[in-house]
Amino acid sequence: MASQGPRRSDGREQRYTRRRVVAGLGTGALVGIGAVGAASASQWATHEEWVDRAPWDVWTEGITDGTVTWNRSTGEPPDESLSVSFDGDRVTIDVFVKRTDLYCYELLPRRVIAGDRLGIVLDLATESDAEPCPGDDGVHYKIDLTPTNPVDTVIVDERFTDVTRSEPGRTRFDRAPRLTIPDGVTDYELTLDNGSFDYTDDPTITVDGSTVFVEGALVYGSSSCNTIRLTEIVRDGDRLDVTVGATHEPLYMPGQGCTEDLAISNYTLRLDLAETAGIDQLTVEEVGLEGTRTATATLDSDPDPIVDWTLEEDVDDVAAERRDDDPRVFFDGPEVIVEGLIGSSRCDEISAATELVGEGHLGVDVTATPSAEDCTLEYRPIPYRLTIQTSSEAAIDHVTAGELDGDERRDPRQTTARRPRVLDPIDSAHPSDLDGDGLHEDLTGDGTLGFTDVNCFFQHTDSPAVTDHADAYDFDGDGAVDLQDVLTVFGQI
Repeated sequence: MASQGPRRSDGREQRYTRRRVVAGLGTGALVGIGAVGAASASQWATHEEWVDRAPWDVWTEGITDGTVTWNRSTGEPPDESLSVSFDGDRVTIDVFVKRTDLYCYELLPRRVIAGDRLGIVLDLATESDAEPCPGDDGVHYKIDLTPTNPVDTVIVDERFTDVTRSEPGRTRFDRAPRLTIPDGVTDYELTLDNGSFDYTDDPTITVDGSTVFVEGALVYGSSSCNTIRLTEIVRDGDRLDVTVGATHEPLYMPGQGCTEDLAISNYTLRLDLAETAGIDQLTVEEVGLEGTRTATATLDSDPDPIVDWTLEEDVDDVAAERRDDDPRVFFDGPEVIVEGLIGSSRCDEISAATELVGEGHLGVDVTATPSAEDCTLEYRPIPYRLTIQTSSEAAIDHVTAGELDGDERRDPRQTTARRPRVLDPIDSAHPSDLDGDGLHEDLTGDGTLGFTDVNCFFQHTDSPAVTDHADAYDFDGDGAVDLQDVLTVFGQI
């Protein structure tokens, strides 16, 4: 007599088909796993409950339990986004696969355990006896796994390429939300070392320009199961709050387990802040086994843009122009350079002064004062170079430089220059500002002003390359770019 299959709750026989699932070991070896398949296509079409596979026969090291379940339905398809959820030691992966050829293929989960990270590879079997789908609504798969040790991170690698759900790729899911870096913080780094900082002392905060260093020490438990991390960084207006604490992070090899030591480590946290971060206060909280300690420091959110400057006299490579020429201003990265000729004799004393006269606007004065004693040196101007080191290129965008001689027969001279801007190209050429006034009259980018620039301007007055940078082409100063600006450029030729 032929054996009967298992019975459903309504007494009807439940049919199964044999399938084969392949699981990948961390070493790259493959283990064949015989598994019981799903119900027939007609039953899939009439029942929308989850249909469980029988438990897998063989488990790789690091997994104590697991099932794969699915739902094939002609009804409304489930959410097509890939998701991973954590419930205690259990990890659940939900994925929806939709095939365009109306045939359903089996999902092959392959897993690798590495410390606290679980890697899952999702692929589709290509068996010739694949059951046809009851329509083209696809298959909703649910993978439940229970690792031997707690898993904090799951990386899902979708290998199938002929699905309509989404573009396959690699997605990372974390048990706790990943650290979100707020505005004003450009980067950070936390390093552990064996310094001499006492874990009973509060952390220290050192500010070096736009970089902040936090140093401290924590007692954080087993060195094989925990480490020190930046666990939170939150901005509240002009205040930045950071938390450094112990986190569970298995560092041991599979099968070993946690050590029983009580680890203590020094740490250094580096925070890189944007030049215009607007952060006035930093609060650091340390959370370790010995309790919680805090430290607070006041930051200068509006630092002086001038870091340093040097004034050189009798500079040989300064162009020997006429004495009455205005000073020249150059920009070289964060440096501002002012050059010129000043004074009446080599006995004159030269001095310089800088002042921030507006946001991003630097005023520079170079003064020559005649010597109180009779001068026996040569009577000719002194070539000079003033090099100003600023905190960043963004700190200073234009400079007004003036020269003042003690010789009252000479009028003061002054130059205003703006840092060159790289504007959107027009006909593949980048317009340039020929005289440093912020207006880009050289629209063809050939270094000269001519009729070709006027024609180019006329042709592109309404182009986004011009209208998106209206302040660079508003030659008549009325706040708009139109034909009148073209005529103004024409009048400059």
